Amino acid sequence: MLAAWSETVVLVGDEPSLLESSGRLQPELVVVDLSVPLGGDLRWVRRLRLRCPGAKVVVLSQDDDADVRSAVKSAGVDGFVPKGMLADGLVAILSDLQADWVDNPPS
Repeated sequence: MLAAWSETVVLVGDEPSLLESSGRLQPELVVVDLSVPLGGDLRWVRRLRLRCPGAKVVVLSQDDDADVRSAVKSAGVDGFVPKGMLADGLVAILSDLQADWVDNPPS
């Protein structure tokens, strides 16, 4: 699904791999599953932003409760998609972000 939105799709299995590959590739979009081992908190968002300041960050989560949504939003994530709505939700978020890129292209 993501290959239709980008020339390069990289899958990683942990926070160090996420940060290393993102820093090296400088992606416009980073989609992260909260079930990936990320140190148990959302500090990875700040570390990712330091390496890729222009990247849009979308989080996928099995948990779709208000506390998770609030924590993700407070961390500075650009989009949240519950896994139960993955197909429709991810396409909608990517479409919104793509429209924003047309008006405000990444630097």
